[in-house]
Amino acid sequence: MSVDDYLKDRLEDQLNWHDRKSAWNQKRYKTHRIVIILSSVLIPFLSGLITPYDWMSYVVGFLGVIIAATEGRLQVFKYLENWTKYRGTAESLRREKYFFQTNTGPYAQEENNLAILVERTEKILENEQESWYKRITDE
Repeated sequence: MSVDDYLKDRLEDQLNWHDRKSAWNQKRYKTHRIVIILSSVLIPFLSGLITPYDWMSYVVGFLGVIIAATEGRLQVFKYLENWTKYRGTAESLRREKYFFQTNTGPYAQEENNLAILVERTEKILENEQESWYKRITDE
């Protein structure tokens, strides 16, 4: 496999995948947190309206259900953990790419830089896979 093929087909592919998954999980996490915050803020305000509007007690109760369900989704789908882990992996891959392309760090004055790049990249990906497996089995 040539250097260009490895960079494009493996390193760039994995870097882009981790970037996308990090952004996707970040968006889900922040959306869920905003729903929880807004629902939490509305409960005290709407509680003051229960006396003149009996039906408002149902709205307040429903907001409590929304908070519990949304928090449950955060716990089950682990958006925060996935966001930060995928971001860390993407940045590690990006750092390896830049070291390789500039012949710095572990690639300075080495003869077989492609072998070093492959070993280091695959180790980063192996660690990510092990971490992912641990995250999904620690429920």
